[in-house]
This record gives sequence, structure tokens and C-alpha cells, in this order.
Amino acid sequence: MITNETKENYNQCQNVNCSTTFVSHETVARYIIKPQLINVLIPNG
Repeated sequence: MITNETKENYNQCQNVNCSTTFVSHETVARYIIKPQLINVLIPNG
């Protein structure tokens, strides 16, 4: 991870005649629904 919103990916072409290897970045553009605080459930037992 580069930041909480951006991660670095290592990629390689699957074509044996190509085999290009490169780095890409995946970034969050916007949130549709942001996670809320979840209450922890304690199992009965």
C-alpha cells in the first residue's frame, strides 16, 4: 500500500511472446457507502 486509498500492483502479461512487466496504481475515486462502526457480537456459550 502506498496510502490508505492507493495500492501498488505488479502485473505481467500472460502472453509468452510478450511478458511485459509493469507497475500500476489502484486508487479509490469516491465512496458510494462508507462503512460504519460495527458493534462486536459476543457468542453465547
